[in-house]
Amino acid sequence: MKVARRKLNAHQGFSLIELTVTMVVGGILLTLAIPNFRNFAADNALIASSNELVTHINLTRAQAINRNVPVSICASGDASTCSNSTRWDTGWIVFTDNTGAKGEIDGSDEILRIHSDPNGHVNILGGGTYIRYGPTGIRLD
Repeated sequence: MKVARRKLNAHQGFSLIELTVTMVVGGILLTLAIPNFRNFAADNALIASSNELVTHINLTRAQAINRNVPVSICASGDASTCSNSTRWDTGWIVFTDNTGAKGEIDGSDEILRIHSDPNGHVNILGGGTYIRYGPTGIRLD
């Protein structure tokens, strides 16, 4: 009885042609994937920034209810004062807003949270310069 033996090649590995074809296919795949990755990263930045703002708006309402005083969130460019701008992409401030001008930080107001420059690549434009909630959780103004 004869047993079939496989003849082993002395040269095992890739040829230059196989390596070149592999590199070309890899280059084509990368060329197709990079633009899609950029869109994916931009979409994620937009989602993250909007989630941060919504979280702070919800915090504003919850703090108004818990503290039993009006609480506001306003757009801020310097992280210390309200900017009176509808551009929220430079940051915002959550503060108690129970005396003085509505939507402005004055002497007795307490700053609860400061969030500066959420993401430099996303523009956040709103219809107002501030959002104010009353002690019952209802939006004021």
